Amino acid sequence: MWFSKIELTNFKSYQHQVFSFPKPENGRNIVLIGGLNGYGKTTLLEAIYLCLYGEEAMLHLAIAGVSDDRSYNKYLNNALHGAAHGKGGDISMQVSIIIQIDDLWGYEVKRTWYYRTTGLYSETDVKISEINAERGSNWLTEEDLPDILSLYVVPAHLAPFFFFDGEEIRNKVDQNKKEFILMGMQNLLGVILLRRLRDGLGTYANKKISGMAGDEQDEFERKLLKLSDIEKECSELDMELKQIEEVLQQCSERRDRLLQRLFGLGHGGGDAKQIEGITKDEGNRTNELKLIQDKLDNILGSEMPLLMISRAIYETLDRQLKAEDILQGWQLKKDSLSPQKENFKESVFKIFTSKLVSQGLTITSIDRVRPELESSIDEAWENLYSPPPDGCAQTMLHGYLDDRQILKVQEALKHIILNGVEIRSLMDERYTLKNKIKDLISQRTQIQSLIEGGNLLELLAQREECLKEHETITNKKHEISLKKRAIDTERDQCRATVERERKRLSEMMPKRSYANKAQRVIDFINELMPKLINLKIQEISKAVSEAMHDLTHKGLVFKVQVKESGETHFLDKGDNIIPYELSAGEKQMFATALVAGLARVSGFEIPLVVDTPLGRLDSKHRKRIENFWISTGRQVILLSQDAEIGAEELEQLHEHVGKTYLLEHEV
Repeated sequence: MWFSKIELTNFKSYQHQVFSFPKPENGRNIVLIGGLNGYGKTTLLEAIYLCLYGEEAMLHLAIAGVSDDRSYNKYLNNALHGAAHGKGGDISMQVSIIIQIDDLWGYEVKRTWYYRTTGLYSETDVKISEINAERGSNWLTEEDLPDILSLYVVPAHLAPFFFFDGEEIRNKVDQNKKEFILMGMQNLLGVILLRRLRDGLGTYANKKISGMAGDEQDEFERKLLKLSDIEKECSELDMELKQIEEVLQQCSERRDRLLQRLFGLGHGGGDAKQIEGITKDEGNRTNELKLIQDKLDNILGSEMPLLMISRAIYETLDRQLKAEDILQGWQLKKDSLSPQKENFKESVFKIFTSKLVSQGLTITSIDRVRPELESSIDEAWENLYSPPPDGCAQTMLHGYLDDRQILKVQEALKHIILNGVEIRSLMDERYTLKNKIKDLISQRTQIQSLIEGGNLLELLAQREECLKEHETITNKKHEISLKKRAIDTERDQCRATVERERKRLSEMMPKRSYANKAQRVIDFINELMPKLINLKIQEISKAVSEAMHDLTHKGLVFKVQVKESGETHFLDKGDNIIPYELSAGEKQMFATALVAGLARVSGFEIPLVVDTPLGRLDSKHRKRIENFWISTGRQVILLSQDAEIGAEELEQLHEHVGKTYLLEHEV
């Protein structure tokens, strides 16, 4: 499958442009579209999203690192080409894409946006046609589009694995790797669709219950209102956090530029060179301190109440659960043989009676000794199970737990105890790092006091100001993150309360059968979502590991382990975690490996469309990623700046390029 044609009319910087692409075959699967910044490369990527997915594209443009504008109407109002205004008659903007399934068969998706004479967006028209070289075209309805995309292209929530901005994806992974990976896995497994279904069913059930009168209904409405307010606050904090992360990224880049200039001044030797080393060391230690603080915040923010309980209590509970397991096993074994006891007694009496009768005793005489014999048998039977096995509990205190729940409690106890050890270790590391940073600052200050005037002092002053600003923003981010974590917990609790109350109210009213059915589906979805990732986590880890091997030139990392929480670890051949710090280029390779791995697991063999594909990669990493694109065999459309693909890169790609375009600006 490949894109054979993309046509844009009045779409942002394009008044009218047709891109035609050949079939990726005979090793020529690369399409190069180059141009300076602002000449329409990213616009082409946006056009693909908007044409295929319409309003739904807005969320996924942000995930792909292409656009953070979430408002569909606002985007369209700003997207109309300037030349389209003032012409009179219908004002429209259009994107058409031909999706070629094979040489003879494909689909054309044409989306047209109409505007009022004022230039404001009014409505959309979507036309889909099936193209068959033998049977001719066949018009389809807009309702057919989701099925076509799911079968032959890709659903909207998976599109960011195939159509994305390479450099922005790297930045997103660098800023919050765990969140990005978790989001990617959830999109891959359709969790985002399940959540929409669950929330939609919740709204539906709420409406069905809303006809109930009385105090209980009023209380339910108040809880719903509270949940709505909390979710609104969550969204506002998400937006604020995103803005702070953008400012922090800009501040980090400014700090790095100043540091590079300081390094340059240090090449002359002397004090500047010494300051260079101290400054670099100080920056590294500060980054290490931030990582440790983030780990502490995550542990303390989620498990602080449990960690305050003494370890002795946890150990007592653990011993009691193990002892009860022994008691239960012993009791089960004993109970399983109890039905045989009476058979055994009767067999003994029968043999005993037969022998005594043969010796001349009467039945009456034998019956007189039977109670004593029966008592002896009972005592002997009990002695078979005495004493109880070592470590056996005296009584069952936790019989209300089933086997699965006991295992879950024991795993939680191990995790909490380990976290307690980790906290002490992290706090020791934090104390050591703070003292080291303090010493480095003291050394640097002493050296700086000996330097008089010049660019160096000015740069050092700017860097000090930048560091203070960075610290202030980081503290603000930390403050908002803690607040966000707390409000997320409150939201989850409130949501759980509303679901329980909705379930209870729907069960009270038999006539609310539709609400009952909706609630049953909601319960099923809530149970299903945590289990989905477990089903695919091994396959995802393997796919990301393979992509990482293809992309990196170092052999240190044998395997990339992706966990259900979104955490990743680099493992050696013995499956041991290695503390591997990625370079800037390797971070982009890792981000590409993540996206490529998730794309492989998705099973869709569709084109890759990559904006800013090489970014600031060095020559070794460029060759690796170029070879990776070539090896995929699928159509790869690269939207490149002039500085990314030069003569050397073009020479390497030349025999694999099927088509090139150079974007130019017309006044």
